[in-house]
Amino acid sequence: MIKSVLTESGSGRQYHTSPELSLDPTLLTTNYGRVHGTFASVTLATAGTQTIVEANENEGIVITDLLISGEKVNGGTIAIQFTDAVNIVQIFLATVTDGPVNFAVPFQGRWAGWQACDIKVVTVGNIDGSVAVGYYRTPEEFTLPFAEWDAAR
Repeated sequence: MIKSVLTESGSGRQYHTSPELSLDPTLLTTNYGRVHGTFASVTLATAGTQTIVEANENEGIVITDLLISGEKVNGGTIAIQFTDAVNIVQIFLATVTDGPVNFAVPFQGRWAGWQACDIKVVTVGNIDGSVAVGYYRTPEEFTLPFAEWDAAR
């Protein structure tokens, strides 16, 4: 066996391997969100607006997962949106008048917001349910202001 190590050319740092997955070292490859992602959740009980993920200055937020559950409520809706209090972009809207909602999606595209936007849930009606969002943050230099973000999508 020839011993080899994969290194990053600029820094000389070794890429990660995992000896605990098998007796042989295994090179691990994954996406950024799986390594650096986290999640936030809110419980739905009354009509109104709740912030699920709040912006950090001019950083961006990339959604990796979205889970929504809610009971049937006459005239009820659950909306998930990117917003900065001026601009609002709807991510998901469920009408729960005729039946409950149970929704889960692991996003594969780059569902990213613009600089300094939050992720909010807006409910109409006293809906019993919950919303969970998997996400990671992007630094300001890799996040577009709203006008550029809107033009690029």
